[in-house]
Amino acid sequence: MLTGEHAVHLNQKIDALLAQNPPQLLQVDSGRAAARQVVKLMRRSITAIPPQSIVDCYIAGHPKVAALWDTFGDRTAARFIDGATVLASLWRGAWIAGDHAANVAANQLRGVPRPDLADLYLDKSFARSVTLPHMSIAGDKLVIDGG
Repeated sequence: MLTGEHAVHLNQKIDALLAQNPPQLLQVDSGRAAARQVVKLMRRSITAIPPQSIVDCYIAGHPKVAALWDTFGDRTAARFIDGATVLASLWRGAWIAGDHAANVAANQLRGVPRPDLADLYLDKSFARSVTLPHMSIAGDKLVIDGG
């Protein structure tokens, strides 16, 4: 887990990288294109920070968080930017594909107050994260069991 100091440094690294090279949104105009962009992101991430390198650094590092930060801090910042860019591209593609102009009036667009968002992401029953063995398909619906 990042310490507060590491979180500040991570934000600073991200800001510096964004200032040097602002990312461009990707063209995502179909579900297939979205899937391709996600797989490309995973490949870039595994190449940029090989999982075994993280494990090796963690095992050898003393103190562990400092060793991970020193080794992967810059690359982690770049992964944040890449992931956020892909996510923004997916959302924009879905927004365009959903014909937002025809389906959402401009006066319906508004920010959601932070406390309302926090109520969602702090609620462990909202959009639960579960492993595949706890998922099944019933008809055309994804079902999450009690796991």
